[in-house]
Amino acid sequence: MPRWLDNWMIYEITPQERDELIEKLARLVKRFGLYTPAIFVLETGKDLSWLGSQFMHLFSPVITIVWNDFQKLAFLLEDKQNVERLIRRIEEMSEEEKKEAQARRKKRNAPPASAPAPEHRVPENTSASATGKPGREKTSVGKGAR
Repeated sequence: MPRWLDNWMIYEITPQERDELIEKLARLVKRFGLYTPAIFVLETGKDLSWLGSQFMHLFSPVITIVWNDFQKLAFLLEDKQNVERLIRRIEEMSEEEKKEAQARRKKRNAPPASAPAPEHRVPENTSASATGKPGREKTSVGKGAR
């Protein structure tokens, strides 16, 4: 069968293609950090996913010229379970990123194991004023006093 007919053939996506496409979409969401908006849109439109996929099939002959996986995405969105799988994968990636960020923060804030603990020293001249000049204290005795 000629290659150009592949775009016009109706087929179901395999579980492997489904998982690859879900992973690709989840990584795209992760790259831009759009976890919450993506989950919100997918949860909101989950019940209309079949209708949306039919519109995608309508435009797929034109859009597949630019984006090869567009028809596969249309087949993916036909089933609500696939949309739910995508939502779960995005949530998993969000949790993984939060854990990684916490680990980085903890590692950054923790003192190095080989470095000694910092000593707390009291400055030699404790009579420094608020201006930072040592030896000159401000006292207020009354009006006009310095």
